[in-house]
Amino acid sequence: MRHASNWGILLVALGLTLLVSEGVVRLLLPQKLVKPCLEPDNAVGYRYRANCHFVDDWHAQWFTYEVRTNNLGLRMPGDVPSAHADSSWLWLGDSFTFGWGVEWADSWLGLLDSAVNVAHCRLQFINGGHPGWGTSQQIVFLYRMLKQFYPQRVWYAFHETDPFDNMLPQSVFGFRKTEGGGALEIFRRPARRGWRAWLNEQSWYLWLQQHSHLFVLAKQVVTGRVGKERQPRAYADLPPIPDAWDVAQQLTLALVDSLHAICRKAEVPFGVIWLPSMQELALDFPQAWLKAPDIVHFKKRLQAHLLNRAVPFVDLTSAFRQKIDTLRVAQLYYPEAHWRPLGHRLLFESMWATKSWQKYLGCFTTQ
Repeated sequence: MRHASNWGILLVALGLTLLVSEGVVRLLLPQKLVKPCLEPDNAVGYRYRANCHFVDDWHAQWFTYEVRTNNLGLRMPGDVPSAHADSSWLWLGDSFTFGWGVEWADSWLGLLDSAVNVAHCRLQFINGGHPGWGTSQQIVFLYRMLKQFYPQRVWYAFHETDPFDNMLPQSVFGFRKTEGGGALEIFRRPARRGWRAWLNEQSWYLWLQQHSHLFVLAKQVVTGRVGKERQPRAYADLPPIPDAWDVAQQLTLALVDSLHAICRKAEVPFGVIWLPSMQELALDFPQAWLKAPDIVHFKKRLQAHLLNRAVPFVDLTSAFRQKIDTLRVAQLYYPEAHWRPLGHRLLFESMWATKSWQKYLGCFTTQ
């Protein structure tokens, strides 16, 4: 009886200690919790849960915005019917396509979707943008989506950060140089398995990451990431390997080829839209944002690569540059390097001013 009583006292003391510790961490060292609608995915890291809604306040000092997902876990106002063949465009991309930091109606894709509705076109824009994803995650995503529906067309909204994201350890595809250091060999990293995969599938583990600052801090300490910003600047670091930037370019070109091959096999037209790079804009950017390899050279390489494969490449830079001629960077970008609503609107307007894009706009340019 005494032993049971001692255990009871010990458990109460432990519970009180955890509660006090949680309060102290929340007060003095508040953590970035996993967002309410995110759930682990052993193939791509994280994905958004279907039919979910939350207010993203990760960067409340700069912005908060609502996120609503549909039946496929995509950020867009309407569901995607399974029998959706000839009246939808699927857009692949990262956080700039997702609409990070702005309301859906203020994002460039949301504005484009509204223009279609105003013109009474029977065309649905499907938002496949996901924060933190590079080209490799989009390959997995595209495979999954084509099992759900067949779009009329697939567009990849390419952002300048994508080659850097493709080099991260959590990228779906890895690389190695062949013997002799010549060609680059691409391989699929195995999906997370073993105890890590099991842990990701536990609802209590996700709950702790979404609600406990103490648990998230402990996890950061154990993994050696305590004190590191989750989104410090525009570009991720390239790994410390020889010719890292050239490897990143080769890898990215190969991954874009994979997207094209998937679409070709499914008989769905594929194209790439280039979102303007900071290096191409004459704005007062912080120097830390511009400390990156030559993105403009890579754009030319990508364009030539796609031209050889008869893949459409639409460059919005020229029209966008004309529209921002008298603006400053603080009017277009948040301090953490994503577009403000004005940046999204000017990109949307740039689409209408880009001749190589106009021929794809179809019914809502002829209404």
